[in-house]
Amino acid sequence: MQKAYFDIYGLPLVLTADHPLLFQTVAEDLKPFRTSRLPAGARRVQLDLRTLPSPGSNRPYPPPFGGQEEIAVHHTLPDRALTRYGRSSMLVLHDIKRRVIQAAAVPDRSLLPDPAYHYFFTQSVHYWLRTRGFFFLHAGCVSDPSGNGILIIGGPGAGKTTLSFSAVRDGFQFLSDEQPLLSRKGQLQVHAFPRRLRLNRSVAALFPELKGLAQKSSGPRLAFHLEKIYPGKVRPHCRPRLLIFPQFRTTGAARCVGLNTQQTLKRLLKSGQFVCYLNDPPPQSSARHLELLNHLAETVPAYALTYGRWDLLRIPRLFRQLLESK
Repeated sequence: MQKAYFDIYGLPLVLTADHPLLFQTVAEDLKPFRTSRLPAGARRVQLDLRTLPSPGSNRPYPPPFGGQEEIAVHHTLPDRALTRYGRSSMLVLHDIKRRVIQAAAVPDRSLLPDPAYHYFFTQSVHYWLRTRGFFFLHAGCVSDPSGNGILIIGGPGAGKTTLSFSAVRDGFQFLSDEQPLLSRKGQLQVHAFPRRLRLNRSVAALFPELKGLAQKSSGPRLAFHLEKIYPGKVRPHCRPRLLIFPQFRTTGAARCVGLNTQQTLKRLLKSGQFVCYLNDPPPQSSARHLELLNHLAETVPAYALTYGRWDLLRIPRLFRQLLESK
């Protein structure tokens, strides 16, 4: 059984796993938060990863999942939540009272590092981060040297990772390509969550500095820490000054259109991270989360950006123009 400790913005986490691939999936992405020990008496969260048998196998499910195979939807009780994903290829049992997340998956590289990383870690740990005033946003985030941040918000395929990497190579600093944390303690802030970037090989080919990584790895995507390519480029936090909602198109010229507050809030709520819990105490944190997103929509200029493959290297210039004009 492998074990590692993490301190995630004051939330102590213990990770254990019975399979090296499952352990590596989460531990490598959480590398910036890893620590050698946790403070004595800290109210830690336990994340326990277990191996599921392959679909169609006659092997039984490991405890405590043996009686849960038929549950196919997210189900929340006062102190427990169970979610089943991918036709039994992934299960998450979230025991809120005991502060334990028991997750299980088939150790198949086609599932890893995504979507297992999101279901195993961010979706379940978000519960406790919310109570501490930190909220995940499905976005990339970069910042200029003065701390003026740009949130690049969108679902899979929008180009969050590609646009973030393109901006960093052009002089911006990096906070996240997928799930930065928002907080509002006096003022809005974005906090870094620098997991490994994932880039399709066809896109990575546009960036010469990734050629060496591409030659050393196999598979359709490259997974790497930005610090490996651009040391010292990760920024711990910034102030959000622009919201960009990108959409990739194979044809047509790049186009950037301003959004009003209502349009912005609607897009933020569709970003996939706002969850309203019905049991206590999360309703209070859900209200704070909604208020934070509403404040973001009201106070930060937002734009819808459509772009194509050959616009990627020009987008950082557009980001600077928008920051200067706000």
